[in-house]
Amino acid sequence: MPTDTDRGLDIALADLTAKRLGVPRYQQLGLDPAAAPTSSFSIGLVEPDEMRAKAEDAVDRPGTGAVGLRQ
Repeated sequence: MPTDTDRGLDIALADLTAKRLGVPRYQQLGLDPAAAPTSSFSIGLVEPDEMRAKAEDAVDRPGTGAVGLRQ
């Protein structure tokens, strides 16, 4: 199972590869940034029950396209 260190190295090497190719990482992956969902609400680190309540409240807000949760 990959560790946090493994994941960090993987991301760093992928970023380095994109940089050396002279292209943004999203382009290297064939992604369209215009198709990415926008995050208009972010919830910080809180207890799970509080996070759930805040997320439920956020999705009911007009204009919320996505909710970002942080660990």
